[in-house]
Amino acid sequence: MSQSVIPDSYLDGVILKSSDSTYLRASRALLSFASPILKDMIALPAKEFQDTLPVIQLAENARTVEHLISLCSQRWEKHPDIRTVSEFGEVMTAAKAYKMDGAMRVIESLLSNSPLLEKEPLGCFALAKYFGLQEPAIVAAKHTLSLPLFQSPRPLHSELDRITAGDYARLQIFYDTCQTAFCDRVKNVFMAPTFTFGGLFDEPKAASWISRDSFVWLTCTSCSPALRQVKTASGQTFTPRRWWCEYLDWILSRFSASPSLSILSENASLDYAIERTHSCAICRKCVAQDVQEFNQMLLAELNRIIRQNAQKLLQPLTTSGSLPHIFGQPRAKPPPAVEVLPIFKEASADLIIRSSDNVSFRAHKIILSLSSLTFATMFTLPAAPTGDTSIVDVSEGGETLQHLLQFCYPAPDPEIQSLQGVQAVLEAANKYEIDAIKGRVAKRLAPFIKDNALSVYAISHRYSRPCRKS
Repeated sequence: MSQSVIPDSYLDGVILKSSDSTYLRASRALLSFASPILKDMIALPAKEFQDTLPVIQLAENARTVEHLISLCSQRWEKHPDIRTVSEFGEVMTAAKAYKMDGAMRVIESLLSNSPLLEKEPLGCFALAKYFGLQEPAIVAAKHTLSLPLFQSPRPLHSELDRITAGDYARLQIFYDTCQTAFCDRVKNVFMAPTFTFGGLFDEPKAASWISRDSFVWLTCTSCSPALRQVKTASGQTFTPRRWWCEYLDWILSRFSASPSLSILSENASLDYAIERTHSCAICRKCVAQDVQEFNQMLLAELNRIIRQNAQKLLQPLTTSGSLPHIFGQPRAKPPPAVEVLPIFKEASADLIIRSSDNVSFRAHKIILSLSSLTFATMFTLPAAPTGDTSIVDVSEGGETLQHLLQFCYPAPDPEIQSLQGVQAVLEAANKYEIDAIKGRVAKRLAPFIKDNALSVYAISHRYSRPCRKS
């Protein structure tokens, strides 16, 4: 059994049993404080005891449960050592299921500072988008610029299954927009005077992010000048040295191939500039320090562009609690209050399933357990009783939940009035692993093909259903 470093005075006794039958000791008070769901589970009579302590069965594996305990006990425990993107996903899924809001904030901070953002940015981006974590999503998107995202072979990651085709399309737009902006920023360092109507020349615009006028390539008069001009933030216009223009042309060619910021920190970048100064003693003396400082200025400007584009192009940040709207599809109006069907009001039901908008459906454990192993597992966990009937709370809205239950029952399949409604039921079927009904739910996409062919295709592809040609 796992031992805890929490003081004995706080260990008021509870054992968490993982899905792989590992028993982990934790504090009843800290778990109850961190999670209203765990608080309710702990308050119920235990069916099993270990070392005289009540045992609470959880659906998560041992490593995930250990992380949850650590997140509840931050004053004494170290932050959990989460080493993979999939492990982050498991912990975040569990924390959300148990409504551990404080833990989610800690996990967001851990992800924001994790080396995985740079090593596996595509997976981290998908995970951050799915859970609505803006800062990690922006940082991960920045690191995807170093990947050949939209070239062959394309990188893949299992976490991409969590996001929509619309999210991935916006990431491609972000990639292309940043690449174009990077190239423009380098090209626009040089602003040749332009001939205007009336025979006058416009003043060249300043490269306002170049805040130093004493760079050696702006002040040296010994080596060959370029036929271009630079206007810095001070408003002064300079004729730079030719070698520096060649260096910027080289940077431009690299950004044209890939918008990776690492170009500015590579040794090859500095080596290229140093080689160009071999014939000028003045430039050669200062080139290394000055080029590094210039690259930091350019890097700061490009990071500003990245954040600006990310905030504009990567919205809306979708979460598992609010279904994605593919390709900018408008959000539907809030549904009216759900009228519970007679089949879900029967007194013979041995279970109440309650939706996120507090609509209760009386159901039968045996029917739902046969439809879904996930349901079967949920029903083995302690639930809040109402009289003689247990209540299980779920995160789906009333309309979606009723449609899902109808597909599970031996009753006519429901008519679903909106494309968003069909997608919501498919998402729920996916979540609860009710594979047997997915084909029947997917048939409800057919009426929407004519007016929403692209969205129907994206939804079908996401949930792995073949879509007939429209």
